[in-house]
Amino acid sequence: MSCRLVCSVIAPDDSDKLYKALVMAREKQSSHDILTLTTAFKNAPTKNLKIQILSLYVLNY
Repeated sequence: MSCRLVCSVIAPDDSDKLYKALVMAREKQSSHDILTLTTAFKNAPTKNLKIQILSLYVLNY
């Protein structure tokens, strides 16, 4: 809700368009982060490192 308010202040005529762009950018970043963590997990040489990678995933998601 507050994000929409800020968008309406920044771009009064295109606040919906700006909000949708912000949401899309966030979704793309999340998708990239998950792919990065998955790849790191697959390539981790030790069980301990895999556990550390999983803990990063848990903290973020």
